[in-house]
Formats: sequence, C-alpha cells, structure tokens
Amino acid sequence: VKLFFKWLEQEGIYKDVADKVKAPKQDKSHKKSYLTVNQCNKLLTTATDNKRDYAILVLMLTTGLRTIEVVRANIEDLGVIGQQAVLFIQGKGKDDKNDYVKLDVVVDEAIREYLKTRKTAKGNEPLFISDSNHKANEGRLTTRSVSRIVKNNLVESGFNSERLTAHSLRHTTAHLNLENGATVEETKELLRHSNVATTYIYINEMNREKNNSELRIANALFRGNQA
Repeated sequence: VKLFFKWLEQEGIYKDVADKVKAPKQDKSHKKSYLTVNQCNKLLTTATDNKRDYAILVLMLTTGLRTIEVVRANIEDLGVIGQQAVLFIQGKGKDDKNDYVKLDVVVDEAIREYLKTRKTAKGNEPLFISDSNHKANEGRLTTRSVSRIVKNNLVESGFNSERLTAHSLRHTTAHLNLENGATVEETKELLRHSNVATTYIYINEMNREKNNSELRIANALFRGNQA
C-alpha cells in the first residue's frame, strides 16, 4: 500500500497519504523458542504410544519440515536414493516435489510402523491422516491439525508454554544441526531457506546464549571476581 501511494504521488495523481504510516511491530519471539535434547527425548517418550504422533514428531525434529510439508506428503513420496531412505517434499511456494529430506533409520521405521496401523496404505494416500477418518484422502491432516498434534504433545510432556509451537520443532532442528558441527550453508540447505540471512538468525541466537556478560558483571560487583 505504501509503495502504491508513493507511486501515485510520483506520477502526480494523488498525494502520498501513507507516507507516515508504519506497520505495527509483531512479537515473533515465540518462533525462536526451541527444545533441548533432553526435552526432545521427553517429548518423544510421551508420544510413543501414539504411532502417528510419534512418527510426525521424529520426522519434524530430524528434518525441520514445515507443517504444510507434512500435510502435503503422500505415501508414494517415500523413496530411496542410493542406500538412503528419503521423503520427497513439496516445499513452501513450490509446485513440485523435487526436494527431499533424508530419513534416519529410526524415523523411517517409525513411519513404517505407523503405516501398518492403517487399513489401507495406497501410494496416493496422505502419509498422515486423521485418527477419526481413515478414508484415504478425506482424512488428510490440515496444518492446523498438525500444529494441534504437536502442541498437545508438548503440553502432555510438561512444556506448556506459548513460546513453544509446532514451528519450534523447526527451530530445534536448526539448533541441533549447528550445535553438532553443521555449517550455516548445510543448515540453510536442510531448512530450504531462500536467503542465508534467515539461517544466520540461529547463529546470532546461539552467540547470545553463550554471551555471559551479565553474569560476568554480577560476579565483579557482588562476588569480587575481577574477570
């Protein structure tokens, strides 16, 4: 809208009435929250008895899939490249399924175990369906459903925080990858970021976490430690 009115003024058609309008700042801090390894283990343990939920969680945690990518996945998208199990995905803003994520043996087995619980498991059916609807594509989950599944399991695990959502699993993937030796470029490719600047956000977060300036100053003031 601002660009439109700016153009109108440049063309001498109408005064730029949006010049002083500023977009409201949005609090996106909850999107930056993530789980530790111990918290991930507790979350997965909580979901163990539900094969579908467990499969969704291990898939999202290890691959960083978005909820829309989980929803779009079909059984036929499971495949193998070389000796590696993969899941072909239709990413954000994409029309095809040329991208893929690699599936660890634990993840692949979790998905296969879940599929065994389905009455039918044809290739063109959704990879994950509603527990209450087993009628092929009619039971395809929605992004809201996936978000609810993740949130319910987070709450059941004791992580009842507004800052923790389904998107937090994607942030967890990024942090775990970087903390265990991955490069920024590898993480960018894993998360399929269009701009590496987005990936560097995680680096900045990690650098801030390691910056103990406040504690260093407090030690100097209250404990006589001159670091």
